[in-house]
Amino acid sequence: MQLSILSLRYNAFTGGIPAELSNLSSLHVLDLAGNRLTGSIPPALGDLNGMIQEQNINYNLFHEYCWENPG
Repeated sequence: MQLSILSLRYNAFTGGIPAELSNLSSLHVLDLAGNRLTGSIPPALGDLNGMIQEQNINYNLFHEYCWENPG
């Protein structure tokens, strides 16, 4: 089984987005909105940019938000 949707919204998670998420090669939806995530978007997630059809990382505490919207 391959993970295609990862929705972890509004869980009060803290810290950064793990770069290991880039290993989820069949991921199509990434929703991390409404947490307390900080730091930058890991550059490795850019490798999934063509595969992710929907991403939501709003309502976090990122000091840089530069993820090009796929599609």
